[in-house]
Amino acid sequence: MNNEKKNVFEEIVKTLTEDAMSLQKKFHKLQENNDIRASIDCLRLLKDTLSLIEEYDWELKYSEYQSDGQ
Repeated sequence: MNNEKKNVFEEIVKTLTEDAMSLQKKFHKLQENNDIRASIDCLRLLKDTLSLIEEYDWELKYSEYQSDGQ
């Protein structure tokens, strides 16, 4: 992956992580206020945000090996 594309993904992940932290705080506040419907909506947004983070925050991981020809 080229550096420019990697930087874009890093910026996306950074923004999404900040959003997730904000949603988590909002969720706890809604729970404290017993606003069940809004807390469920917030939890859904948090789930979607975390899924996006998982999608964009990855590194290519593989191992290289050689066979002995058998």
